[in-house]
Formats: sequence, structure tokens, C-alpha cells
Amino acid sequence: MRPATSQEWADLLTAVARTAPSPDGPLHLGSMEPVVRAALRATAAGTTAPDPTPLPGTGEGTEWAAWHALLSGDAPPEALFDAFRPTLLARDDYTAIEVWTDAELCVMHALWFLARRDGDRRAAARLDTVRTWHLAHTQPDNATNRPWALHVFALGAEPESQLYAQTLLHNAMALDARPTALAGLILASSAGAMRLSVLPSPSSRT
Repeated sequence: MRPATSQEWADLLTAVARTAPSPDGPLHLGSMEPVVRAALRATAAGTTAPDPTPLPGTGEGTEWAAWHALLSGDAPPEALFDAFRPTLLARDDYTAIEVWTDAELCVMHALWFLARRDGDRRAAARLDTVRTWHLAHTQPDNATNRPWALHVFALGAEPESQLYAQTLLHNAMALDARPTALAGLILASSAGAMRLSVLPSPSSRT
């Protein structure tokens, strides 16, 4: 099936996510795991509102800061808006392109929800510029089996963006014909994004 609408994408991603193992065990995300797990579960449920409960765990780095901002209500990390860099994260900070691509798409995943939550036109424009760059310069295969930012590409109008999203989904199921526990959470979160995308946006701000 090649989904053609946001609702079709949401239904497909939800169905695939339900085939994943339980996400209650380790997700192998290091210090990011508590905050990312909480944020993925919240966004899968269709909410981008800050979580009033105490934030889980501590961490550092731009990846962790982006996900932490989603739960805390903070603005996106300013490091994501470096005008001299076409991507959110610096490629030279990572030893392998696969590791960098995984981290880059992970932050793109969070930034979409941050832009949506705040009606942040600056963040939305930055994300779309980065998405377009990735269509021209990276392959979804570089991100292994973690389908981060699938919704970002699925919401793109270009056929290449749709194909990128479809490839991320395919790769998430390539090993065992079903996603891992982490990939299942990611897919459920992207399904939440697809459902949110057809609802009225919050009041926009620059």
C-alpha cells in the first residue's frame, strides 16, 4: 500500500507500530532514553503540550535538548538554526554517516512537533529547508532501521519526499518483517503527527 493522504499514512503507521515488541524494555538510547520515550509516547497520543510531571532523566547535547524542550515547553535549541549549516547537526561531529543521519533525523522528528506545538514559523521553515537538503544529499538507508522523521518526509509534496518516507518504513521492517520496540514507538509518534497535520494549527509566531 502506498498511502496518499495523511489519514492513510496514520492508519498504516499505527497498524505497523502495533506489530512491534513491547516498548517497556530497554530502547538502547543511552541518557536520552527516558526523555525520548516519554516524548514519543506523548506525541503518539496526539499531544504536543508540555508534560507537567517531573522530567525524566538528564542529558546533554542538541539531540537531548530538542526532545527535552518538547516535554518542558522550552523553545527549540538555538543550535538548530545555524544559518551557515544546511543541516540541523554538524556532520563533522560524528564518525560515521549512518550515526550522523540517525541523529539528524531524530532531531528533525522532534523539531516538527516543536514547530507544531508553538506555531513556530521559523522552526517550520528551517525544518522544510533541511528536509529538502536531505532529499538531494542523503539516502534513507543511512538511518538503519530507525524511521525517525518519517512524518516530515511523508508530509512533503514532492514524489521524492514520499519515496523517502516509504523507504524509511520499509527499512524499519527489513530485519524481522516487523519494527523493533524503538521503531514501533517512532512509527506511532509519526502516526500522531499525521493526524495532527490535518487539524487547525496553533496560532503562528515567527
